[in-house]
Amino acid sequence: MRKFKFRLEKLLEWRNAIASEAKAAYLGAAADRISREHSLEEAKERLAHALRQVPSTLPEKLSNEAFLNRLEDERAVAESVVQAALEDEALALAAWRESEKEAEAIRKLRERAQEAWQIEFDRFEQKELDEWAVQQRKL
Repeated sequence: MRKFKFRLEKLLEWRNAIASEAKAAYLGAAADRISREHSLEEAKERLAHALRQVPSTLPEKLSNEAFLNRLEDERAVAESVVQAALEDEALALAAWRESEKEAEAIRKLRERAQEAWQIEFDRFEQKELDEWAVQQRKL
């Protein structure tokens, strides 16, 4: 009897490769988000530190005010970048889940086909054993 051969093996390999790429993209997006969150935390810390500074002269106050405005702008930009990174991560996660679902459907088809082949193979083996037993009795 012939060996088990799944007709859609190449499709399964392709879907598995796509799922692996989607997983890598998700992990990259998650790492990017974490990096962006660290940048945001650093911007918040710099702003908090600058707010604790108490300038004593008018030029220092004006300079400090300009510095605080710049730090506040950096914090706002960092927050929007984190928000964008969160959205990218969510999209990458959805793509990974979808590709996994598609690959799993093909894997299930393969399992069913292999189970059907195994049943057929077991019947074939039993038939061969029965024929052998009959041949042995005739001798």
